[in-house]
Amino acid sequence: MLGPGKASAVADIYAERFDRLKSVAAVDFKADLPTKEAADHIAASYRSLFGNVDVSSVKDQPEILKSLFDASSMAAYYTDDAYYAKKMNLYFDLLKSAGFIEMARGAEVYGAYIAAEEFETAAQFAATHAYLNVRPLPIIAAQQTHGGLQEWMVQADGNKLSSSTFTLPSGPYMMVASSVNCHFSLDSMRALQRFPDLGRLSGRSKWLMRIERSANFAEIARWNDAHPKFQFSIPRRYATWTDISHWDTPTFYFFNNAKLVYKFSGWPATGNIDNLKRGMMEAGFYGSP
Repeated sequence: MLGPGKASAVADIYAERFDRLKSVAAVDFKADLPTKEAADHIAASYRSLFGNVDVSSVKDQPEILKSLFDASSMAAYYTDDAYYAKKMNLYFDLLKSAGFIEMARGAEVYGAYIAAEEFETAAQFAATHAYLNVRPLPIIAAQQTHGGLQEWMVQADGNKLSSSTFTLPSGPYMMVASSVNCHFSLDSMRALQRFPDLGRLSGRSKWLMRIERSANFAEIARWNDAHPKFQFSIPRRYATWTDISHWDTPTFYFFNNAKLVYKFSGWPATGNIDNLKRGMMEAGFYGSP
């Protein structure tokens, strides 16, 4: 157990380290790094700053535990790695033991497990911490993976996730990193509803949404029911979708015969139809590229 003076000094140290971790994230964001590279930077920085914490010496120090939780939460946000979700779980339980029960932090732990696709662990956490009243998970129907790409399909009003295999087809194809919670993504879909060449994309486009901490599968199901031409599907283990280098939303990827030929990001208020047309041209939607 740390004395008051020592505890205060250690709390300042970990708060300063957390600030340094936030600085790494801010620099990576400005540099527009590929998602995996930014995640690797955060993971390396976390290991350097928080990899050797003597938990037994700080387990009764709430201010220190809060900094450790917040750093782990940031690492989990950028990496979607269950390792950091488990760290969050540890520090949350220690805070609870120290008399600090914070509902928002508990929801963060649950969400981090979901984003890491650790559904069984998320369900166990929810059961152990029933007072959090978190949104229950859907039924998970997962196929075994055999090295290829898989996606989660949202079914039964959001009450079931079923995985299926996906292979980029021959010919032109468009994939979009997007989100039902990103108004820029939704703006692009609304603009495409008025796009004269929308029919060329029929059956040859996919709107990919990573699982987010606050994932509301019922909301995704409602969107899909209302917008049959713009169905969200969820990449399973999105890091295996290596053609999608940036998961900033929306980012448009155009393929010809499974080879990436063009991409662009963003959908400003003025739209981005010229880039869309260029991508379609490069991919062969208007004939041979």
